[in-house]
Amino acid sequence: MSAVGDEQQKPVPLWVMAESLSSPADADVFFHKFVQAWANQELAEGHARAVFNTGLQALVSATQNDPKAAGEIIIRHILPIC
Repeated sequence: MSAVGDEQQKPVPLWVMAESLSSPADADVFFHKFVQAWANQELAEGHARAVFNTGLQALVSATQNDPKAAGEIIIRHILPIC
């Protein structure tokens, strides 16, 4: 997964990122960007919840073989905003 679109070099929307997490590294980048967007109030609450929920579901799949990485992502990005 790339953090920027190949054709126009625009940032990939968080929703698209959340749906396409395929590795712990992807998940780490997604949650970092999500937390930044949330802190900067760039997301409406309902949209943020939907994107966050999608990201969490994808995190489970992306880290199924690496629970340590999942724990690190949760501690680094998710717990501080809870």
